[in-house]
Amino acid sequence: MQYVEGPNGTLSLIQLMGAFGTVVATWASCVGWEASAYDPELKTAQDIKLLADYSWLWFDTTVMVSVTQFVSFGCLCLIDKNPRPLFPKWLGWFSIAMGLSFLMAVLIPFFRTGPFAWNGLLCYYVGLFDFFIWIIIATHYVLKAIKRIEQDSIGIV
Repeated sequence: MQYVEGPNGTLSLIQLMGAFGTVVATWASCVGWEASAYDPELKTAQDIKLLADYSWLWFDTTVMVSVTQFVSFGCLCLIDKNPRPLFPKWLGWFSIAMGLSFLMAVLIPFFRTGPFAWNGLLCYYVGLFDFFIWIIIATHYVLKAIKRIEQDSIGIV
C-alpha cells in the first residue's frame, strides 16, 4: 500500500491498525473458547455457556476492526492514479462492498434465531463465505502486485 501512497500513508496505517485489531479480536475469542473447554468438570453448564457465548459475541461484533481493513484497501485501489494501477478498480469496489456486508454483524446481539443470529445465514455463513472469497481474490492480486513491485525495482517492465 505504501508503494501507491508513499511513506506514512494514512490508508496504510489504517489498514495496519485494522489488521492488528483483527488479530487481537480473533485471539481474544479463541482464549475464551479455550477457557470454556478447559477443566469442564470444574465448571457449571452455565459457566461454559457464558464463556462460549461471550467469545462468539466478541468474535462476531468486533468485526468492525476488520471492516477498516476492507475499506482502506478498497479506497487505496480507487485512488491509485498511476498509469498502470497496482490493483484493478473493481477490486476496490469489491473490498468496500465486502466491508459493508459485515456491518450486519452489529445486529447479532439483538437476534437469538434467524438470519441475523450469530449462527444465522447472513451473519455467519454469508459473512464467513464473503471473507474467505475476499481473502482468496485479494491474496491473488497482492501477490501479483508484489511481483510487479519487485520487477519495477530492478527495472524489468
